[in-house]
Amino acid sequence: MTATVQIGQYSYQCRPRWGFGTPTHPRLTAILERGRSGYARRLEALAELRSLFAAIPREAADDSPSPRWFNPWFTSLDALALCGMLVRHDPRLLIEIGSGNSTKFARHVITERKLRTKIVSIDPQPRAEIDALCDEVIRAPAESVDQALFSRLKPGDILFIDSSHRSLENSDVTALFLDVLPELTPGVIVHVHDVYLPYDYPAQAEGLMYNEQYLLAALLLGEASWLEPVLPCFFAAQDARLSAHLAPVWEAIGTNAFPAPSNSFWMNIKRRR
Repeated sequence: MTATVQIGQYSYQCRPRWGFGTPTHPRLTAILERGRSGYARRLEALAELRSLFAAIPREAADDSPSPRWFNPWFTSLDALALCGMLVRHDPRLLIEIGSGNSTKFARHVITERKLRTKIVSIDPQPRAEIDALCDEVIRAPAESVDQALFSRLKPGDILFIDSSHRSLENSDVTALFLDVLPELTPGVIVHVHDVYLPYDYPAQAEGLMYNEQYLLAALLLGEASWLEPVLPCFFAAQDARLSAHLAPVWEAIGTNAFPAPSNSFWMNIKRRR
């Protein structure tokens, strides 16, 4: 089914343009293929943390502060990757744009591994009750936050973006991609959720008018030297050779079937030329 969206005098047929039965975007595929060996090493490192993951329950109450694998928003490789990044880098600061189940996973691994990480949550209406899990809460939209906040991020720190996914005039996505990302200190690690590159958004997103990943795709296609993809989770999950590295993790957890797809996109901020 294809959704038709009318905006002013223009109508749009919302359907996947790349992937999902058609070829993925060829140039984006080639760009992401460059990092294959690095993705494999990161996935292998996640397998070494399988005892940490096995201790996380598959089920828990919605209002529990503990993470659970069977949640509809943030699970599978996305959760593994966040935990792995925290263990690997032990960041001083994790700034979340959009909080909820990801916060539960983050707090769990910070506690279990005795990490130094402080969590700053920016979200006007978090899905889960997570205030008690954070060190600092800002209950306001990201586009209204003083940009000086992001200058607190230093090399090895994490900016975790799970936004409205829509670039509009003065939206959170527009502010983050045009004002925040280009000014981040080299060495900062960035996560963007709901990114399917080199695939388009899936059929389930038809009519939602998500367009965030197109901004990211344009940066990648422009060969932005200051952005280095380090783990595109959807790309990895769809690749048999890469996803095979996670077999020990799924065995430890007891399943590899989850209610949400893996669509986190991780990248490093590099020094600008």
